[in-house]
Amino acid sequence: MWASPADAIARGIGMVHQHFMLAGPYSALDNILLGAEPVRRCVIERRAARRRLEALASQYGLPVEWDSPIEELPVGVQQRVEILKLLYRNAQILIRNEPTAVLTPQETKGLSRTSRSCAPRARRSSW
Repeated sequence: MWASPADAIARGIGMVHQHFMLAGPYSALDNILLGAEPVRRCVIERRAARRRLEALASQYGLPVEWDSPIEELPVGVQQRVEILKLLYRNAQILIRNEPTAVLTPQETKGLSRTSRSCAPRARRSSW
């Protein structure tokens, strides 16, 4: 068992809660970096973090307006930020608590497409 959420993340397991764990006045980028800031010589390397996040967002089809305050983003985008926060922390398994409960029908379809694109492709058996 895990002692804390950080312990689970360290083991590659993250949870996307129905009620998001985001800080209202901060940007999408800041919400992802909070608690996992890449630091080099006492300076947060925001450019490197942003490049990595842009690559993750592109890879998984999760576009985000990085500089927008999180509270101004639609709920579906806030959920993307939660997912990217876990991917940024190298989670390999994402547990989603009622992932569509707060989404519009269009956002639900988008989440389903994203989920399918994130799932590993099944290998065909040769027998």
